[in-house]
Amino acid sequence: MSVLCDGRNLNAVPADIPLLVRSVNIAKNNISQIKREDFKDLKFLKMLIMYSNRISHVENGSFSDLVALEQLNLAFNKLTSLSDQMFKGLDNLTVLQLENNHISSIGLEISGLKTKVSLYTDDSCFLLKQQLESLHGLLEDLDTFAILSGLKPNYDKCTVLDH
Repeated sequence: MSVLCDGRNLNAVPADIPLLVRSVNIAKNNISQIKREDFKDLKFLKMLIMYSNRISHVENGSFSDLVALEQLNLAFNKLTSLSDQMFKGLDNLTVLQLENNHISSIGLEISGLKTKVSLYTDDSCFLLKQQLESLHGLLEDLDTFAILSGLKPNYDKCTVLDH
């Protein structure tokens, strides 16, 4: 079962999403925030498409019930930071699309990303290693990615955090 609500000028996530839904497309709307209760009990959802909204804030725990989620598309929004708890519970996530946001802050411990995840950002696609515990060593991963892909990371957009 799929829910298709793309391009309907919605200001919020619809409240009546069926519990057995497998795919939700709420792209191309005017949604500005994701609340903790927006996706509550959607345990069978595998694909959540929310690109081209105005999402600037995602409450911690908003995706925690989405235990089957494999693909999450938050591209073309207004996100500026990724909190430590944003992806908690997304143990089956394999594709995370974040390109064309304004992300300048990433929590040092991104919990929830326990499997291999293809992370799409503005300039590159990164394959996050299994059991990602922190961002320690991310620059080494970027170098490895550059060697494998032939693409050169733009380090001018990177900030090194000492901890």
